[in-house]
Amino acid sequence: MAERAPGAGSGCAAHEVCYYKRLRTQVNQPTGAGMNDQRWEEVLRKLDKQFGDLEFDEIEDEETHAVVESVVWRSPMGKMKLARTTRPLVVDKKLHYSNRATGGSFVEYVYSDTETTSRIRLYRWSEPLNDWEEVDASVFGEAPSR
Repeated sequence: MAERAPGAGSGCAAHEVCYYKRLRTQVNQPTGAGMNDQRWEEVLRKLDKQFGDLEFDEIEDEETHAVVESVVWRSPMGKMKLARTTRPLVVDKKLHYSNRATGGSFVEYVYSDTETTSRIRLYRWSEPLNDWEEVDASVFGEAPSR
C-alpha cells in the first residue's frame, strides 16, 4: 500500500483514521437549513399570500445587539405571531475577575462584525392569559435539532 502524505486525499493521516471531523460553520448557511434573510422574506411572502393583513414590528435591543422582527396575523388557529431574533455571533467570552474577597467578576462578550445567528419562534395568542404562548414545534412534526 502506498503511503500518502498527511492531509492528502481524505484529509486524514496516512493511517486512514480520522480523530477529528472538520466543523461546519453553523450560522446562516445560504444553502443550508438556516434562516437567512432570503428565507425569512419567502416565509413572509407565503404568510401574506395565505392570510393577508399582516402586522409587522421590529425591536432592537442595544444591550444584546439583538433585533427582533415579528409578524402577526389571524389564522384558523387564532391570532398567531412569528418572531425572528437575529443577533451577532458571539466569537469570544471573557471572564474578568479579581482574587480579592470583595472583588467582583463580570463577563465580556465579543461579537462578530460579519456573522449573525437567527432564531425563530411561533406564538399563539391566549385569551385567558391575555399574552402570547409559545407553540411547541413538535406539533408540526419532528422538532429541529439544536
